[in-house]
Amino acid sequence: AEQWVNTNLAPITIREGTPQLSDLQPGDLLVRLRSGERIPHIVLVGHSQTVVEAAGIRAGVVKQACDVNRFTHH
Repeated sequence: AEQWVNTNLAPITIREGTPQLSDLQPGDLLVRLRSGERIPHIVLVGHSQTVVEAAGIRAGVVKQACDVNRFTHH
């Protein structure tokens, strides 16, 4: 919660729509929020156009190529 009110941190910009792969930087967050879902899926952009995300109980946390079409906000 402190990050939302901490004036020392850069402001957070939220953009709706499919991001452009060339615009993403390591540390950016991508969000997928589908109609009817209450909880979004959030992933962290890594280096070399990859994302790090929780892929489920069995798969755990994975690093994989970024498919920007999966996301609704960035």
